[in-house]
Amino acid sequence: MKVFLGGTVNGSKWRDKIIPQLKIDFFNPVVEDWNEEARLREISERKSADFSLYVLTPLMEGFYSIAEIADDSFKKADKTIFCYLTEDEGKKFSPEQIDALEKLGKLVLSNGGIWKKSLKDVVEFLNSSVERVEPQKKAEEFKDFFISYGRRHSLHFAQKLFYHLTEQDFKVWFDMNDIPLGVDFQKQIDEGIRKADNFIFIISPHSVNSVYCYKEIALAVKYNKRIIPILHVEPGELESKMHPEISKRNWIYARQQADLSINPAEWKNIDNPAKAFQDIIKLQAQYSDYVHLHTLLLNKALDWVLQKRPDNILLKGTERQKAFKWLLQKDFYNSSGIKQQPPCLPIDLHAEFIIASKKKAEFNTADCFIAYAREDIDKIDFIRKQLNLRGISTWSDKQDIPKGAKFKDAIEKGIIDADNLLFFISPASVNSKAALQELDFALKYKKRIIPILISPTENNEIPLKLRSLQYIELPGLSDLNSLNQTLSLSYAADNKTAFEKALDELESQIAEDKQYFHQHKVFLRKAISWQ
Repeated sequence: MKVFLGGTVNGSKWRDKIIPQLKIDFFNPVVEDWNEEARLREISERKSADFSLYVLTPLMEGFYSIAEIADDSFKKADKTIFCYLTEDEGKKFSPEQIDALEKLGKLVLSNGGIWKKSLKDVVEFLNSSVERVEPQKKAEEFKDFFISYGRRHSLHFAQKLFYHLTEQDFKVWFDMNDIPLGVDFQKQIDEGIRKADNFIFIISPHSVNSVYCYKEIALAVKYNKRIIPILHVEPGELESKMHPEISKRNWIYARQQADLSINPAEWKNIDNPAKAFQDIIKLQAQYSDYVHLHTLLLNKALDWVLQKRPDNILLKGTERQKAFKWLLQKDFYNSSGIKQQPPCLPIDLHAEFIIASKKKAEFNTADCFIAYAREDIDKIDFIRKQLNLRGISTWSDKQDIPKGAKFKDAIEKGIIDADNLLFFISPASVNSKAALQELDFALKYKKRIIPILISPTENNEIPLKLRSLQYIELPGLSDLNSLNQTLSLSYAADNKTAFEKALDELESQIAEDKQYFHQHKVFLRKAISWQ
């Protein structure tokens, strides 16, 4: 941590007063011989410092420092600290000058900067930053919380929350402390979100109206993070711009009366902030093991995709078994035995990674082979992901044919290595030569066939060998985007859609006599190998 000591020179001794008290590194631009080299070094140090401190005193001459303060508070608000002294070496500011400096302080605050009223306050702020931040930087890469906020209204509040949580030994990602110099800002934020168990969003007009905050929420939603909204400043008319995932959740209340004309430390509390902070900690404690495993598995899955899905980093042994059990956990109860909504849900990538690990552990066999027509690929991909989330592994030509393998041989091996064949009925599939050949091959080896209707199809077009079987109809697949949104809403409301009920029926059929059909596959594989 380093602070640039800008502001009044001209014989002022304010730097000499604070330097011995600082616990962080500093750069003092005051030199005996001011030359081009000194000027360039000052520019470099001012740019790279973690904080730029500007102290104005009555000894100041000119207005350059004022311009620096205004410029920095706009461009790097959270790193700019302003302070003025009413008296220095017997010289005082006039009432008119103090009035102008007060306006400057309010400008700094409105831009999201920091305004301190005395050198003592400045020193305490800088030292408190390093005392709390340095241990945080040495902590493990995974965090308990990520804090998202709008600086104009909530920087001071976010700092208080950060300090409170770190004092309770929580690991907290906070942009003022966790973005190293010279790195991609957005990349660091994205990594911070994916490696944090809980996503705290501080609601204020600035955060609701911020494009950057909206991006942070969108990524947290994409990863299905546990989201904790805190109402700090009423958003007013801007509430209509709020992300819907924030709008629909229960908020924690820590409201303050915002007044950008004064220091945020002086804002009046409407709600008790101590209670709000305690509510956050209580919420974190609920299902913390489940939520943390969500984070660990998400990052393993993302790394797996980044490395082009190699087998050697798939889950193994007890780690795989624990992940599979986690994937299937659907019911959550509080200490009183009352059922609650899940704190967060697995995403498709979680399921794909865990199912790939399951298939690898089971010698690349699967619960179900998928027979379909290429025209239905979007619907099939959607259904396959839903089956993954239920722990049901599938084999399809799109996902599972090894490089260099002969297509026909790979298809036949995929059918032999599956417990069941799911035939997805549509006008295209009942006329697909490839899909019908797969059906015939499965019947040859007496595989269990489960027909599934995914598009309206004339009964007389469905092959007789399928018509004699009871099929399951999966409704709503004509609009996959709408269906996906409906699934999310129904899960939150614990009210199943017709599509989910049909999936339940399919899952039940697959589970019925499961061990028998699994053993059928095992013996068939051995018999073919023997032959």
